[in-house]
Amino acid sequence: MIHQKGNAMTRRRIADMWLLAVTLVIAGQSPLLAQEVWNQTRKLVASDGWTNDTFGHSVAADGRFVVVGANQADANGSDSGCAYVFDVQTGAQLLRLFASDGANGDRFGESVGISGNRIIVGSPYADATHFNSGAAYIFDADSGQQLHKLVAADGEAQDGFGYSVAISGSLAIVGAPWDDDNGEDSGSAYLFNVETGGQLAKLDAGELSDLDEFGRAVAIDGGYALCGAWKYDDRQFTRAGAAYLFDTTTGSLLHKLVAFDSDWEDYFGCSVSIHGNTAVVGAVGADESYIDAGAAYVFHAPSGEFQHKLVASDRQSSDQLGHSISVAGERIAVGAPNDNDGRGSVYVFDAVTGAEIQRVFAVDSAVDDDFGFSTAMKDSRLVVGARRADTVRDNAGAGYLFSSTGSMARLFIAPLPLVGRQSATFTVEDARPNERTWLLYSLAGLGTTYIPALNVVVDLARPQLGAGPRLTNENGRVEWTARMPSVSRAIPIWFQGVQRENTTNVVATELVP
Repeated sequence: MIHQKGNAMTRRRIADMWLLAVTLVIAGQSPLLAQEVWNQTRKLVASDGWTNDTFGHSVAADGRFVVVGANQADANGSDSGCAYVFDVQTGAQLLRLFASDGANGDRFGESVGISGNRIIVGSPYADATHFNSGAAYIFDADSGQQLHKLVAADGEAQDGFGYSVAISGSLAIVGAPWDDDNGEDSGSAYLFNVETGGQLAKLDAGELSDLDEFGRAVAIDGGYALCGAWKYDDRQFTRAGAAYLFDTTTGSLLHKLVAFDSDWEDYFGCSVSIHGNTAVVGAVGADESYIDAGAAYVFHAPSGEFQHKLVASDRQSSDQLGHSISVAGERIAVGAPNDNDGRGSVYVFDAVTGAEIQRVFAVDSAVDDDFGFSTAMKDSRLVVGARRADTVRDNAGAGYLFSSTGSMARLFIAPLPLVGRQSATFTVEDARPNERTWLLYSLAGLGTTYIPALNVVVDLARPQLGAGPRLTNENGRVEWTARMPSVSRAIPIWFQGVQRENTTNVVATELVP
């Protein structure tokens, strides 16, 4: 690690590096962060991206595939839209999808979903049966072949069928938020058989009225379908919002979900997600300590019972937490695209306890990127859309891949504080076994630095190499021992261990005389 050998200048430079004996706890993050970290591994951009394509407007992931919608790309004419398929491991673009009959203004890619090797893409302004009646398309993820075009059996002009889509196994759900069955823009949603393209049921909450926009957000998993009506007037609160849970076999309504603390213009139901027995509903307008800070609500799907309210620990006005939601297993990702001047953030929560685990953001974020406008979580992978990121062109958009380390490797330093002219031991435990490991340090404190060669984001500003690489043993342990230089005053430094796509906690300490 740090050696006594070397000239005086080297020892003086090394000695200039040391700080406070505290293991880092990042403000606004739960202690769970010590066991789990989400690291950025890839940035996705379209091979033919152009100005205002808004690549990242929608995202989905399953297995080895990631799907990203670019609803304003000019694949079949101005704003006709398209979608892209990527390899989740390599980040390589595999396919470019567009409707066989796409036309100007269709906005194909407004919504996307994937399950196994079946992809669904919504095109809400397609003139399928009437002007802007909308359509959705089923594709084969391996070949890119268009298999079915889905339209509502009773579709009418301006229904917006395809504004939202979701898919699970052999079932797909498509939202039509401007359907007028129960009043102007009351909304509806439809279930389809993915393999045949046949319509199975039309979902109706029964109590809808003008401008509720039921179907603005939809989700499906197993026997459950979840639909948001973000402008529903709950308890006389205008646009407080509601969500409805259905049985996918019978099409019958199981539960109506509302926020226990609903208020004016909360827009509960603007986003929805469901996995197993966990249903989550976003409310971008919730005033949690600050106006429009946003929130998300967790429910037990079988009973409809409320479980947790999710809010950001560092929330501020207009963050709009809850704009996008994705739940997978015991983790929930909630997007806040207006956080930090529109740079955007995604917050990962524990679905069981409701505790915040980590705030995730793009390494190269910029103002008005809208990072978090869309999210998709699957297993230990997280995909986030930043539809206004200036990549190849202004507002061309980007997608970001993150992976979870699961049980996070741990860095220990002894003794603390470090003492000049004495030996110190630097130990990493619970890292990946038999893998090269480096020890980094920073003189500049905390920051966010992406290391492309390792596909990892470290928590140090201007990190420098302290030691390595050295292989961990079969238990994921590695150790460095070094004699500390002599100092006349306490000097600060920050340390972090790193492997490919894996980091330890940060330890901050000081070297004392």
